[in-house]
Amino acid sequence: EYNSDIWWTFRFLNCWGNYVKRKPNNVLVVRYENLASKPLCELQRINQFWSLGLTENSLSSAAQFATKEVMLARNDPDRPLGAVQMGSKECSSLFKVKDQTLFKNLCSEHLDYSFDYDYETGWEGLAAVRDE
Repeated sequence: EYNSDIWWTFRFLNCWGNYVKRKPNNVLVVRYENLASKPLCELQRINQFWSLGLTENSLSSAAQFATKEVMLARNDPDRPLGAVQMGSKECSSLFKVKDQTLFKNLCSEHLDYSFDYDYETGWEGLAAVRDE
């Protein structure tokens, strides 16, 4: 059901964090939340970082074309489960308090680079998306 576990995720984030620390000019961190809430702004950042030379019109078209609503309207009934996810639930309602505490403790002990995510207090209002 899952393609990674918490230890794989820690190693992945810590490896990327180490690389960003060593070569900050080689990596642009793009957060999903920013891309979803301000797609044109994030596409402009990507365009500038990689010196792609895309026009403002191209970036605007891409931002409009890539919304979840547009992708869902083009839904392929044979798509893999989870390709376009629309439902969400509060993370705090999906996990018991003891599990949240374990997760926070593990993050505090093993996660060296959080990429500005708040794994300590960020449960409230955080949405977990799953296919319904």
